[in-house]
Amino acid sequence: KLAAITLGTSILVLQIAQHKGYVKIDYSLLQKDVETAKKVLEKQAKDHYPGVLETLKRFFKNNIYLAGSFTGGFFIGMTF
Repeated sequence: KLAAITLGTSILVLQIAQHKGYVKIDYSLLQKDVETAKKVLEKQAKDHYPGVLETLKRFFKNNIYLAGSFTGGFFIGMTF
């Protein structure tokens, strides 16, 4: 729980610092880096686990309500 609290507090402080102007985030560069990382991860997943990535994508598209329910339950569970 201590690690979760520390991580959450760090994210909150970073958001406040960014909002106040202490931290400048280049969102176009961030988006470019995320897309690059996504391509690398997808390529590695296809090489090591062929077919699994497409199956997972199809599962999550068909069962998006489960992901929402799980996320909500996870956060409720973390508060107690």
